[in-house]
Amino acid sequence: DEEPEDYESVAAPTSTIDHRSGDSLLAKLREEVHSAIQRSITANERAQKLLYMNLCPEQEKELCQVIVDICAEQGTYEGFFGLLSQSLCDSKPKYIQYFEELFQDQYEIINSLENVQLPNVAKFFAHLLFSNSISWGVLDCFHSTAQDTISSARVYVKDLLLQLVEFINKS
Repeated sequence: DEEPEDYESVAAPTSTIDHRSGDSLLAKLREEVHSAIQRSITANERAQKLLYMNLCPEQEKELCQVIVDICAEQGTYEGFFGLLSQSLCDSKPKYIQYFEELFQDQYEIINSLENVQLPNVAKFFAHLLFSNSISWGVLDCFHSTAQDTISSARVYVKDLLLQLVEFINKS
């Protein structure tokens, strides 16, 4: 198990993060998740390292948001993010709640995402749904009529459902 060179600067396993330095912590979290993509570390190993950071609940939810944001920013969907988030949910039930809240938050701001981000976010949450990492009850936030939705929301829902079908066909 290779320890990232800069891991000590992010957080030692027994340290407590300074909860007042939110912006710098967010930057460090973003950097840590980005570095995980570039290294040959598995999603489970990365999840364990992130869990060692002794984050407060607000920072844990922010970590989830960082994962979704970085996933959305990729040129194409990378399954690493779904596996990482699944591992977090399996390790600490509070992460289930955070990702369920983010599912609804993302749907509410779906019109602010770029076209390339829509399928990435849809595939990410399809992975969490298919793996039962988050509750299927999150789908309650979807509106089912054309009058109640904007086109980007319809594209997002379509992408999410198509990805779920693809996961089901592969299993």
